[in-house]
Amino acid sequence: MEIVIMLAAAAAVYLGLSGIYTHIWTKNLEADVRFSTDSAVCGDEIEIVEVISNDKWLPLPFVNVKFQMDRKLEFEGEDSNSSVTDKSYKNDVFSLLFHQRITRRLPVRCRRRGVYCIDSIELVSKGIFMNQVMSCQKYMHRELIVYPKIADVNGIDILSRNVLGDIITRRAMYEDPFEIRGIRDYTTYDSMKMINWKATARTLGLKVNIHDYTSSRKVCIIMNLKPDGMIINGALQEESISIVAGLVQRLSAQGVVTGIVSNGRDRVTGTELIVDGAQGLAHIKTVNTCLARIDLNLDMEPVENLFDRIDEQSVCIMVSPGTNKALQSGYNDMCRQGKAVSWILPYHDGMDTGLQFCPDVSVTPWEVARYE
Repeated sequence: MEIVIMLAAAAAVYLGLSGIYTHIWTKNLEADVRFSTDSAVCGDEIEIVEVISNDKWLPLPFVNVKFQMDRKLEFEGEDSNSSVTDKSYKNDVFSLLFHQRITRRLPVRCRRRGVYCIDSIELVSKGIFMNQVMSCQKYMHRELIVYPKIADVNGIDILSRNVLGDIITRRAMYEDPFEIRGIRDYTTYDSMKMINWKATARTLGLKVNIHDYTSSRKVCIIMNLKPDGMIINGALQEESISIVAGLVQRLSAQGVVTGIVSNGRDRVTGTELIVDGAQGLAHIKTVNTCLARIDLNLDMEPVENLFDRIDEQSVCIMVSPGTNKALQSGYNDMCRQGKAVSWILPYHDGMDTGLQFCPDVSVTPWEVARYE
């Protein structure tokens, strides 16, 4: 009889604890997975931070934290050759006492530019006696922007201060109202706003300012990411994006207002990349963010269809691995009109770098290593 009572008591304890655990294991259980930073540059190492806390008296001996992430963010020690999907799945086990908080940091390498998100995590427990499977989902939105690698464009001759400055000066000259080089007598053709009233009062005759001329330092970078044929070369496309990032950084440092016109499309809006001319650190960040958001899997129209979006006061530099006849002819027309100055041509070893239909352009070949 005593044995039966003991078995019944044990069963009651077992059922009671199992029931209590089942109903309250998620109470005051908080979990979060986030990136250690909001932005990074391709090649940087960052951290994935996992935080889980159990703020109740009931211990949790076994909790799985599961989430998935793009494989272009590579976990330390991960075998990239074993990839069978475009996702990386993490499954970490935690054992929590009552009122305990655990934080783990997982090193991650940013292999490619892009926008990466963690939208949810799954918590799984096997019960206090390890004989049950219970789970719950927690939704969130954690976003990381990986900027493109900045290509070293210092070796491009066209970017030298003297050469580019001379071209821009010949392209557009205008009177600067803030630059005064002298004073002369008023004529009936002069505007009243040109009158220098101090000089007029001093000489007792109407005098006007003579304004100096300054150049409009504006460059538009045309980036063509549409391949010529059916074969898509991701290495050349990605290098083109890195070159543009390098150009904007270099030109902005020289005080040149720089804009971008590209047929690359935004991953969210689906619109072409059109960035108005500006300069400075804020502009560089804006450009890098736009470049990071380009989705090369979206359909693209020929970039020559966007030539009418170019500021008339800008000179153009084009970055394009594609060299089809229509693009060459359109860009050559811009060269003849003095609107374009150079074509940076990313290519692989063994590819033709000649432009048969664009004789008036200065070509800068840019060799790119093939993906392994």
